[in-house]
Amino acid sequence: MDSKRRLMVTAVNSGQSQSALARHGGTLHHIGIGRTHARTPVVLLIADLDITIINAATGEILRQLILGPTRDYQPTGRPPGPAHTRNDNGPTFP
Repeated sequence: MDSKRRLMVTAVNSGQSQSALARHGGTLHHIGIGRTHARTPVVLLIADLDITIINAATGEILRQLILGPTRDYQPTGRPPGPAHTRNDNGPTFP
C-alpha cells in the first residue's frame, strides 16, 4: 500500500435518509445506500477515493465504490423504485 494514502474510519447513523455522508476535499458527498438500509448504523472505511460501507451491527458489506469527487450525490446504480420480481408461477388471473 502506498504510504501517502489517506485512511479513515467513520461510524455514522444514516438516519431517515437513504444515504451516508463522506467528506472529501472539504466537500460533503452523499452516498446512496438504499431504502432497505435507511436508519442503519454503518461504518465507512475510506482510503482516498475508495469507500466501503459496512453494516455496524452485522459486518455485512452494504456497498463498495470509488467516490466521484465532481458529484455531490453518489447514486446506488440501481434503477429507482422497488425491485421487480419475476413471477414464474404462470398467470394469476382465472
